[in-house]
Amino acid sequence: LVQFYIQIGSKSSGLTCSKPKARNEGIVVQYTNDNGISWNLLRELDFLSYLEPQIISIELPRDAKTSTTAFRWWQPQHGRQSGQWALDDVLIGMNDSSRTGFQDRFDGSVDLQANWYRIQGGQVDIDCLSMDTALVFSENTGKPRYVETWDFHVMPSSSLQFELSMGCSKPFSDSHTVQLQYSLNNGRDWHQVTEECVPPSIGCLHYTESSVYLSERFQSWKRITVYLPPSTISPRTRFRWIQSSYGPGTDAWAIDNIILSSGCPWMCSGHGVCDSGHCVCDRGFGGAYCVPIAPLPSILKDDFNNNLHPDLWPEVYGIERGNLNGETIKSGTALIFKGEGSRMIVSRDLDCMHTLYIQFSYKFITKGVPERSHSVLLQFSVTGGITWHLLDEFYFTQTTDILFVNAPLPAAAQTNATRFRLWQPYHNGKRDEIWIVEDFVIDGNNVHNPTILMDTFDYGPKEDNWFFYPGGNIGLYCPYSSKGAPEEDSAMVFVSNEVGEHSITTRDLDVDESTIIQFEINVGCTTDSNSDDPVRLEFSRDFGATWHLLLPLCYSSSSHLNSLCTTEHHPSSTYYAGTMQGWRREVINFGKLHLCGTIRFRWYQGFYPTAMKPVTWAIDNIYIGPQCEEMCNGHGSCINGTKCICDPGYSGPTCKVSTKNPDFLKDDFEGQLESDRFLLVSGGKPSRKCGILSSGNNLFFSDEGLRMLMTRDLDLSLARFVQFFMRLGCGKAVPDPRSQPVLLQYSRDGGLSWSLLQEFLFSNSSNVGRYIALEIPLKARSTSTRLRLWQPSDNGHFYSPWVIDQILIGGNISGNTVLEDDFTSLDNRKWLLHPGGTKMSVCGSAGDALVFIEKASTRYVVTTDIVVNEDSFLQIDFAASCSVTDSCYDCWKNAVKCISIFYAICYHCYFLNNTTFFLLSFCFCSFACFSYFHHGNLRKII
Repeated sequence: LVQFYIQIGSKSSGLTCSKPKARNEGIVVQYTNDNGISWNLLRELDFLSYLEPQIISIELPRDAKTSTTAFRWWQPQHGRQSGQWALDDVLIGMNDSSRTGFQDRFDGSVDLQANWYRIQGGQVDIDCLSMDTALVFSENTGKPRYVETWDFHVMPSSSLQFELSMGCSKPFSDSHTVQLQYSLNNGRDWHQVTEECVPPSIGCLHYTESSVYLSERFQSWKRITVYLPPSTISPRTRFRWIQSSYGPGTDAWAIDNIILSSGCPWMCSGHGVCDSGHCVCDRGFGGAYCVPIAPLPSILKDDFNNNLHPDLWPEVYGIERGNLNGETIKSGTALIFKGEGSRMIVSRDLDCMHTLYIQFSYKFITKGVPERSHSVLLQFSVTGGITWHLLDEFYFTQTTDILFVNAPLPAAAQTNATRFRLWQPYHNGKRDEIWIVEDFVIDGNNVHNPTILMDTFDYGPKEDNWFFYPGGNIGLYCPYSSKGAPEEDSAMVFVSNEVGEHSITTRDLDVDESTIIQFEINVGCTTDSNSDDPVRLEFSRDFGATWHLLLPLCYSSSSHLNSLCTTEHHPSSTYYAGTMQGWRREVINFGKLHLCGTIRFRWYQGFYPTAMKPVTWAIDNIYIGPQCEEMCNGHGSCINGTKCICDPGYSGPTCKVSTKNPDFLKDDFEGQLESDRFLLVSGGKPSRKCGILSSGNNLFFSDEGLRMLMTRDLDLSLARFVQFFMRLGCGKAVPDPRSQPVLLQYSRDGGLSWSLLQEFLFSNSSNVGRYIALEIPLKARSTSTRLRLWQPSDNGHFYSPWVIDQILIGGNISGNTVLEDDFTSLDNRKWLLHPGGTKMSVCGSAGDALVFIEKASTRYVVTTDIVVNEDSFLQIDFAASCSVTDSCYDCWKNAVKCISIFYAICYHCYFLNNTTFFLLSFCFCSFACFSYFHHGNLRKII
């Protein structure tokens, strides 16, 4: 081979380097084998074809390949007026057969001439970053800076590796790049080693960048392994790295550790250096193919609220972390891809052998219709970034809303070392065709997922339990005494002034019909009940693509039937503000929901822009997993499915009653609602806004949200009745026909399940007060039974109010044989109802009496149930219309009338075991005149 640069004349007609005019002013290249006695033609260079510098490569004929060959460049016609010419960079040499590879560390161990045909603008020097010798290009020659190899034999198994650094940590113009090129004709023509392939191109194997290296991606040393395409395969292929343009005194670059080799399997998987056909693996990788020595992490998640960690994201370009125009995408900050140069983010390598999906929130913003090449590509690499495969393409012709992207992983991506990247090949520059990413997750397991999730948030959330909790922070919330926890107990709190989404989402869990979900929740602390911004407990079977309420609203109306509903009536898993003035434990058994498989759960309140301030809420002590024995009977917290932490008053492995529950409950709602009577009062307050039902205040249910009254656990094993006054609707107008009924239910397992006792329907006449008395059925009698009144609602909105008053739960199925009382104290167990009555001294009585002096629509007193037989008698002291003096109203004239009334009562109750005596206030009689009163004597009087 003879190779050289030549220029004959120039295009200009100046005094120097004048333009040739005749053929004889051309250049003849010749050789001689006899020391110049005879000359043989190699090539004639036309006088008008080389007006600019060109490289000439001439293959030597066989006759020129001798041990005594000389060459000459000869211009037949020359002189003062003839064309001038110049010759440079003459190369005579090279073997007929090329080497298959080389390696150069630029450490002086190998002569530069052995591997490099030419180095222009560079020299071996100490690099500023590595503090090791490298080939550094920093000279300002005014010519392109490049390094060019000799010809090498490139085979299908050949690969090229090198390390590149650009800028030396100094500013480097984005327009100045370094290109990797190859030539098959001794450097006459050059091509990119890797041609760019971006949408909508077809015919290329993968979407990829070209072998043009931008400075912003090489601010520090980075190794590049190049898959040599078939076009580079030849017996004589040479390579060069060239910087065509650069600024004066700037844009320096360096190259080091260049290896052209063949025979390394899988190109060392992108995690090693190919040395003489063997892989020298990076740290953490080993074996013949450079595979991970220990399993890599299998999960990657990032909400981008903090600075990007280089261990998670080793390559990040064209990104800002923040909120575009102050707009929150999900919560906190997001990744905004709006740089003028490259826009790309590359993940670390992950063990994706069993990974199922990639998920993230995505938004695309554009001013016009973008070209297809401006789309965003989601790609994966199983070769350490050498080659990239398309997973998904996001191309939008206009601005999009926030999208939830769920990209299933193909089998080709499920390897023990897979990395991912988001890459936008082209864009219209800064502030256009912007895209935003938040809440990035690579997860899922096609073998098995965890079956247990448990988190107390005492030392922050256990990150392995959760995907994300936007809007949530660990803190203290509401009186912790209400949940029996110490004051320093912390929870996941979602404060109202946090902008964006308020939710917390579990990772995927494997559940079955024995799984329970148990948690404590507090929505609004002490706020009043309302339907604004409730928290919904939801589940997803499709990795978060769609969400459904875990508990649907279930009741008898045919319009609300759901496949997840059984015969039980219950509210949905929607938690409204003001439901409880404190913390509330919820336990949901999956047995009645028929849920199994891979499920994720979330507590979701909503998305709130800056101006909106939803109610604050908190969640704590979450457990999802196998149920404990008998589910702790609803009176304890289940731990890992093996241990019950019982509530006060309950003990044992399954939290049985250890302290006897009350067997009687009475409330007239005149004072504060007592927590020792009712576990939950929601949607109702003591009031007279709906009139007086019996006397004084009643419990008026008019608020939005959840309308429910739930008693504490009671010992109803011997109880007989539940009774109360009720009005469905308020005022003279008939209730709205769309109003849902009020359900009376009971539970024997601490509220885990509920059975229907009675349903009260709204009707045209339901707004008239009614006295309801129901016998407690045998199946509701237990030592730990609670009752509740509940009005169903789809969304926390109601069409009509309702009231309840004078609720009584108790009695005795055996009955009492004796009732005796001198009213030293007013025993509510004996006197169930006494509207208008109070205990005080009157009419000169020796002690207190039951005095009917207060305002009531009707004044009366009702006893508890009493066993009445033929030997029973009634004896009372009675006075009416008296002052505090000793005078007493004489009622003898009404005696016959009063006695007749009591006779009628006793006569009709003669054969009854239990009788409730009902004394009406219009009967002003004094039975103090009689020493005794029974059936026989009454007949004598009549």
